[in-house]
Amino acid sequence: MATIDATVGGANSNSYVTLVEADAYFADTLRAAIWEALYPGDKEVALIESATDIDMESYVGSKTDSDQALKFPRTDIWTDERVAYDSDAIPRAVKSAQCELAYIKLTDPDSLETDGLSRYKSISLGQGEIAVTPRHGLDNHLPDKVLRLLSHLKSGSMRAVRS
Repeated sequence: MATIDATVGGANSNSYVTLVEADAYFADTLRAAIWEALYPGDKEVALIESATDIDMESYVGSKTDSDQALKFPRTDIWTDERVAYDSDAIPRAVKSAQCELAYIKLTDPDSLETDGLSRYKSISLGQGEIAVTPRHGLDNHLPDKVLRLLSHLKSGSMRAVRS
């Protein structure tokens, strides 16, 4: 059975949230009964997998400690309001994204699969030429809701860097 280690900045951390935090996250939502009915061991595995998936992305700033296992906490990251995040804390958006991804993994795992063509907004064939237009934000493996939560923290986001 998987065991969550949500030590902030820990060398062996495998999650940004504890199971108790995830339970609290869903407690006041319309999805509370569904989340509560899930087996705790499955929730822990989904949370750990979700942290791994979130860590596959590139983020602004740098790890607070080079020995930390996960990508957060980070230094030199800013909120939309140009306030620096604490370099010894996990941003709420990261914790929310992890919970949301774990929920999707457990309740709708088929939505995470792509058939290749679903990655594109349009594909046209005309006069011996194929034009392909990728969908914005689907060049990676995370669902749109999770990407929106993380968008201001990801590399290339002008909102996340200090000017």
